[in-house]
Amino acid sequence: MMRRAASLIKKRKINNTHKLYWAFLLDGSLGDYIVLLKIVEVINEACPNNEVDIFVPKNKLVFAKTVFGGYKGIHGYYPNRFHERYAKYYDFAIKTTHYSEVKYIAHNRVKKISSFLYEKLIYLKKSESYFSCGVEKDYYNFMMRCKFWGLTRYDAIGNGGVLPTGNSFVKIFLDDKYKYDFYKWNSGKKYITTNYGIDMVRIKLWPKEYLEQLLAMIKFHRPDIEIVQLGGSNAPKLNNVDKYLFGKSFEFAKYVLKNSMLHIDCEGGLVHLASQLGTKCVVVAGPTPIWYYGYKRNINIVATKCKDCAGVVPYWYERCMKGYEHPICMYSIKPQYVFDRIKKEIMQQE
Repeated sequence: MMRRAASLIKKRKINNTHKLYWAFLLDGSLGDYIVLLKIVEVINEACPNNEVDIFVPKNKLVFAKTVFGGYKGIHGYYPNRFHERYAKYYDFAIKTTHYSEVKYIAHNRVKKISSFLYEKLIYLKKSESYFSCGVEKDYYNFMMRCKFWGLTRYDAIGNGGVLPTGNSFVKIFLDDKYKYDFYKWNSGKKYITTNYGIDMVRIKLWPKEYLEQLLAMIKFHRPDIEIVQLGGSNAPKLNNVDKYLFGKSFEFAKYVLKNSMLHIDCEGGLVHLASQLGTKCVVVAGPTPIWYYGYKRNINIVATKCKDCAGVVPYWYERCMKGYEHPICMYSIKPQYVFDRIKKEIMQQE
């Protein structure tokens, strides 16, 4: 598949002196890809006549298609690593994790087609040394640099302003094929969505019993509002939930999130998705630094006893680094406190 696509791009490049062809190398998960979509938007703005191939791990293809689907200029998705031998088929290649690296650039062609974008790519390449502190191995050190510089997740992927990525809004497209399914499912009642069950990042989950208590408070004060739980097919069921939507496609989940009054969660992919679909989120956070990952437009509830340990050690997400059986950060955020913070939001909506 890659060989056929590469040959096609090579022919197009020869015959097209006005379009740029580039490769975008991704890693991470759903929330990361939503942030990285900002790079595509910035490139589109700098040079509208471009075409991009997305390189992504095979097990993350569904996330990439969920996020990038519908965007003009997306040529294909490739579940394999980007090898140096592919470079000759592209005008430039960018790898973005927490910051961006220019892996390849065809100087003459890019400069000829878009001198403005060329200048940005050159500065981006030069800026790599300021950001390349081995983020894959020293995530915490990278985070501290960002905190010192006052950079959010969106700022960081543009290497601190080299690319204008600081605006934390991106456009997520909806697939019309799922509109009918959504309206068929929707009873017409107002509802709040929630999620519980991140497979790997157990340490940043709010206690299940706390979330269930919060849902009970919401139902007591607003019995007219339904509670909908989203999750994978093996997600644990929460009490005080009216509808369970497990194992549904992300395309269907987009409609559910977009039409939700409020989404309650810890920091993760569905928060990023809901936030970009215009739904306010209640985000309960302890280990995860909200100053970096959060959206100011959400209701961010951050632990005060202990917080922001993400990246202190490589496996920070598996257990509390202070040795507690239950992370004191997440257990210090009580359901009543969260309800008091969101009560106005819930009660004022008719």
